[in-house]
Parts: sequence; structure tokens; C-alpha cells
Amino acid sequence: LLNTRQFCRLPLQGLSLDETERMVAAASAVTPPPAVIATMHRRTEGNPLYLVETLRFLQQGHCGNDPRATAARAETVPSGIRAVIGRRLNQLSAPCCDLLSIAACIGRGFDLPLLADLAGLGGEAELLGRLDEALAHRIVEVSPSGAQYQFSHVLIREVLYDELPATRRVALHGRIAESLQARHAGAPDAVLAPLAYHAAAALPVGSPARALDIAQRAAAQAVTVMAYEEALRCYRLALQLQERWLPAERARHGALLLALGAVQMHAGENDAGAATFMEAATLARSLGDAELFARAALGFENNGWRISRPGEEAAALLEEALAAADRFDAALRVDLLAALCRACIFCGRQEQANAAQRSAVALARELAMPQPLFKALAAILPARGYPEQLDERLRCACEAFDVAERAGHLEWVDALTGWYFGDLVEKGSLDAARSLAQVHARVADAIRQPFMQAMGLASLTLLAAYEGRFADSERLAGETFTLGQRFLAGNAQGAYSLQIFVLRRQQGRLGEVLPVLRGLVGSVPRSSLWQPGLALICTELDLHEPAREAYETLAGDGFASIARDGMWLTNIVFAAEVCARLGDLPRAATLYRLLAPYAGRNVVTGTNIACFGAVDRYRGMLAALMGDDQNAAAHFAAAAALDEQGGSRPWLAHSRFEWARWLGRRSGNGGDMAAATSQLDAALAIARGLGMAGLARRCEALQRVFEGGAGASPARPQGRGG
Repeated sequence: LLNTRQFCRLPLQGLSLDETERMVAAASAVTPPPAVIATMHRRTEGNPLYLVETLRFLQQGHCGNDPRATAARAETVPSGIRAVIGRRLNQLSAPCCDLLSIAACIGRGFDLPLLADLAGLGGEAELLGRLDEALAHRIVEVSPSGAQYQFSHVLIREVLYDELPATRRVALHGRIAESLQARHAGAPDAVLAPLAYHAAAALPVGSPARALDIAQRAAAQAVTVMAYEEALRCYRLALQLQERWLPAERARHGALLLALGAVQMHAGENDAGAATFMEAATLARSLGDAELFARAALGFENNGWRISRPGEEAAALLEEALAAADRFDAALRVDLLAALCRACIFCGRQEQANAAQRSAVALARELAMPQPLFKALAAILPARGYPEQLDERLRCACEAFDVAERAGHLEWVDALTGWYFGDLVEKGSLDAARSLAQVHARVADAIRQPFMQAMGLASLTLLAAYEGRFADSERLAGETFTLGQRFLAGNAQGAYSLQIFVLRRQQGRLGEVLPVLRGLVGSVPRSSLWQPGLALICTELDLHEPAREAYETLAGDGFASIARDGMWLTNIVFAAEVCARLGDLPRAATLYRLLAPYAGRNVVTGTNIACFGAVDRYRGMLAALMGDDQNAAAHFAAAAALDEQGGSRPWLAHSRFEWARWLGRRSGNGGDMAAATSQLDAALAIARGLGMAGLARRCEALQRVFEGGAGASPARPQGRGG
């Protein structure tokens, strides 16, 4: 068969991460956490046999529900895999195995000159003769780059390495370090990372101080090229070296912790970063090192706002640091005040936040240095829950952006553009928001930080849905979710769910979630973010009793149970829409008053998760319910103008539909039915053009009412929205 033309060899690739997850889920009664599955996939490279053996090994362990312990156990090579690899290696000759053991000390990949030197062979020809066996048995292979060889699987290398006697390993690592240094004497930076690894593994032979210096240099170099995973490995290696061989250098330990925490934050390991910065703060207290403590507090806060961590702990650290502010230079004091401003925003202490920012800006202007001024101006931007400060936030953001641009450091804006974008959308300045989203995307891609990339994708997702590009929005939402899972899986899931809710509602496909919805109604706690959403979904699907039940849990205390956080305005407009649909006149005035500070603006959810159109549309619906025709007319006109100005055809269609309903109701009292029909026709044309099936059905139902000569009541749902 091998000699026939019909035969061809197909090299099989390992399973992808998604395929690995499905395989593990099918083979396990309890699916391990995503981090454990990711570790299994990385370690086994998707090899199904190795995956099965690793899963069996994990199930035999006693890690309980501790994902860290399970992930650590997943790093071990199970005995079943060792046996499989051992049987393959036993097919090789002793000289070949000896050569592979030396290669295993070099790493997964190895080049021939170095291996020949370590093996004491006459040249590459003799070396290749010995490697032929390993190549024939697919123990090693030419690396994809073609510049060197590598073990065909990382676990083969580990099994060979683990079987080497410790003394021989140390000696080989020492010789490898010497060889690397000699061969790259003219350009030592090119091999800093492998040199650090081998110098550390060669200890106690050699100099611990020199090995630590190399590891620290390798980590810093990796940061400059944004190779965050390598930087993490090198900083962790440096910390291990310092703790084991140079424990007296505690100040250096603190500096390494700060550097590690910063890389963890940039790599999306925010929980680990928080723990690292807190460890640095604890060490600083014990050393009495005020500056180290201040920088640890700054790192802790900078890490925390990215994942919306409550600010109390960060504020306490920063206030403790500022108590020693007279020891610091002015730039560090600006940093501390700006960070305190953000921390106070994230724990609801807005007056203190404003005071801290004013002090930071005043001090930064005295310094006349661009970066401190940028930080001071940008500090106030997370205060999205304070509508009276919108214009001030936009002014600060505009100046801060100009400062960064003039200084030639647009990378500073990573902490600015996300909030600035949301404020621009809220204000209705969509052209400026679109331009800013493109800038953010370029900067995020350049600095390769998962948090910034996810925030940029979220902004693009919002714009696509706002403009009616629903397929683009769904694709971008999926990309945002995939990236967001790397650093905050819970928030990523919540944001994705809301984005998909927006799309399915616009597409008239809420009926697809009806089975899940029936299980949720009545079981979601009153404080849940989804309670107002559930009420709205039920209303859209004509589930009037469940809608009223969900709505009443919110309305009983005048909507005070809705938390004043980044979802507050969204939840209030959800409640307002349900109030208008159900005809709840007694509570309409309360919701109308709560929405008053946001008149003339768009509803932006969280950190650019979604936009729900003009606030005036919801106020118009409430005013119509209350019989306030003068304000209803003004609100509907304002909503349509804002939607049209921003280029949001979907929300313009909703605004015109609600305007038509109100005009139709008034037509029986001398109102203008021609105007109502005009608004309705415009809404229906947009809905059909964009595939907004739910709104189209409601428009068609209202058309039939108009054709029958009766007005439309705003207190009664008009057909199914899903």
C-alpha cells in the first residue's frame, strides 16, 4: 500500500483548546475550570492520549475545589504518559538516548552546534548520524522555523530531562550558559532569557548574583518588546533566585514584586497582580520604606480599576501613602492624588474624588510636565455615574488627550480612551467617538494588553449595534468575550450576555431565549442586574404576568433597590419602558424625575458595553403615559434628532415608532394623523431595511390600528417584540 499512488501521509494536529474542552467535558463528570483546561491543553498540546492520561491523573488527586491546586497538579507528567513515552524511547539506541538527554537540558528546541559542543562530537555530520534514529521515530523534528531542531512534544523533553541525575543536569546547564555567553559575546541581549534560565539552573555552581542580574535584565527586555509571558517567567525566576540565594536583599525583593505586579496587570492576570502589589505593600511596611509602599499602593489601585474592583482597599492604601507625601517628589504626589481620585470614585466618595483631582491638577500644572498633567486630568473620567459632571469630564479628557498627543506619547491614553469614548457617545458626539475608537484600537494593538484590546473591541461592538450593523456587532461581541475571559471571565460573560440581548431584541429573536427565561423568572434575586432586563424581555414577549411580577419587585420601593453603579441608568430605562408598556401611571412620575438629569443624552451601559439610544425617548413614553402632551412632543422630537445626528438608524426607528403611537393616540382629540402615519412609515421602512423583525411587527400592528381609524394607547403592548 505504501508504494501505491493512492497513499499519502496526513500529519495529525493536536486538538484545539475548544476541542480539548469538549473532549474533557465528555470524559469527566465534573468539567475542570477553564484555567485548568488551558493548562492541560498547553501541556499536552492537544494530544488526545496525553489528555486522557492527564485527566485520569487529575481525577486521582485530592485537590478538592481548589483550581490553583488542580492547575498545579496538571503541570505534573502523569505516570501513564511517562510509560507511553518510555516505550517509545526504549526503541532507540543508548548513544541516541544519551544525546537526547543532553538536548533535553538545552530545552524544547536546540541547535546543532551547541549540541555537538556539549556532546563532544567531532562535527555536525556525526551528530546528524546519531539524530537520524530520533528523527525516524519522530522523537525530534525540524522546528517550524527550520533553523534548529526540537522535540516533537514538550513532554518527551520533560521525561528525558527528569531522568538525568541532578549533578549532571547542573553541570550541563553551566556549560550551556558558558557556551551561550561565548557565542553571543557581541550581542548578549539576544540570548538573555535562555542565559538566565541556564545560569539559574547551574547553581550552586556559578554566581547567584550574576544569575539574578541576568534574569532581571531578561525580564526588563521582554517588557520593552511587550513579550509579557516571557517577562512573567523571568521576573518569577528572579524572585526565586533572590529569595533562595540572596535573602538579605529585601529592598530588591520589593522592586521585583512591583515589576512582576505591573507585568501581571498588563498580561491580564489582575487577581495575581493585586496579590503581588499587596505583598509589596506589606514588605514596605516592614522595611519602613515609604516610597516602596507608595508605589505598591499605586500599582494596587491601577490594577484594580481595570477590573472594576471596589475602591475602599485601594483608597486606604493611598491615604496611608499620602501621609508620608512630604518625603516624595511632586510627580509621585500627583500620581498618588490621581490614583486616590479614581479609588474614591470606585467606592462612591465623589466629593473626595473631586478634591483629590483638583489638588493633582494644580500640582501638575506647577510642575509643567506633560505626563503628571495627563494623569491628573484623566483621573476623573471613571465618574460615569454623575451626570452633572459630564461636561467637566469631557473637558478634562479633551485636554488630557491633547497633552499626550503633543508629548508624542499616545500610549498614555490607554487609561483614557475607554471612558472618553463612553462620555462622547452619551453626549451624542458620535463622530468624535468613532474617531477615538480607531485611535484606541491602534494603541491597544500596539501595546498588546488584553484589557485595553477588549475595551477597544467593546467600543467597536457598541458602534456596530448602534449603527445597525448587527452581524458585525455579533462577531465583535464574540471576539470581545474571548479576549475578556483572559482577565475577568465573570464580567466578560455578563457583558457578552447584554450585547447579545441587544442584538436579539433588535432582530426580533428574543423568543430564542424564552426557555431559559421561564427558568429565570421568579428565581433571580431582587438585587440582580438582570431583574429590570427580565421585566423588559417578558414585556417584549407579551408575558404580561411575569413582566409585572419582575417589575413590581423593582417598583415597590420607588426603584431604590436598583444599585447606583454602572448599570443604574440602563436598569432605570428598562424599568421606564416596562412602566410605559404596562401603563403604570402612579410610578411614571418617579421614573420621569430620575431620568431628568440625563435629558438630551444617550444611554451608555457600563464601560461601553451597549447603547440604548436617547434618554428622551423613554421620558417621552412616560410623559405620554402621564398625559403631558407638551413634554411628550418635545422629548420625542429631541430623541429622534439625537438618534439621527448620531447615525443610529435602529434607535431612530424606535423613537419614530413611539412618537407615532403618541401622535396616533392624540389624533382622536384633534391630533395630526398624517404626522403619526409619516413617523410610523419611516420607522417601518428602517425596521424592514435592517431586519428588525420585532419592531417591524409592532409597526405593522399599529398600522392596522391606524387604518381602522382608532388611536393607539401607549399603555398597552403592540404585538410581540421577540
